[in-house]
Amino acid sequence: AAALADIAAQLQIDVVSAAAHSAAEDDDGFTSSYESTTRIASSAALQDVKIVATWCGEQNCWVYARLDLRQREASLRENADRRRQRLEELLERLADPSSSAAVALAAGAEAASLADDNTLVMAPWLQRFAGITLTGIEQLGTPAIEVIALDRGLPAIGLPVRFAISPSTSRVDPLVWTDGEGRARATIEALHGSATVTACIDVAVAVAVPSPPRRCVT
Repeated sequence: AAALADIAAQLQIDVVSAAAHSAAEDDDGFTSSYESTTRIASSAALQDVKIVATWCGEQNCWVYARLDLRQREASLRENADRRRQRLEELLERLADPSSSAAVALAAGAEAASLADDNTLVMAPWLQRFAGITLTGIEQLGTPAIEVIALDRGLPAIGLPVRFAISPSTSRVDPLVWTDGEGRARATIEALHGSATVTACIDVAVAVAVPSPPRRCVT
């Protein structure tokens, strides 16, 4: 029942998208364009579903779809196995002391999006983050902000650092990656008087994670 509900919802999305795309066509062209679009979109979006036929009237269209439940269950098991294997690889990469900070933190972010229980990821992720420091470097007479990231005392290369500035009348480069010395430098524009800049190691997480790891300096 759940699988059929998912398919029905996806078909509805495809039909709305296809109808909107073809709304400007004439009566003869609308039907053929609709069928073609529906077949292409549905076959690409609906795994293990075969679009058998479509019918269109002046105001409505209908899609007849066939689902092989055994094939779908096999596909779900296969996807779950691939997801579990990928999660194991990421956790190994996260725990590997030879992994660079950029590689380890990216592995943690992806693992958090795959794990059903984020507590499995948070402990090693936080432990890896604990070895990283982010320090601001004073820039005299230059409209710029520079930080240096160290990973257990060594330059942390390739880390994304996100900058934010207040007041908003000033502008700063929003995202910069650390160089071979672990430094990230952002230029400040439209600076009048003083401003506050915050730099944070940017860990992109695809799902909501309670208290995601953060390392910032202001």
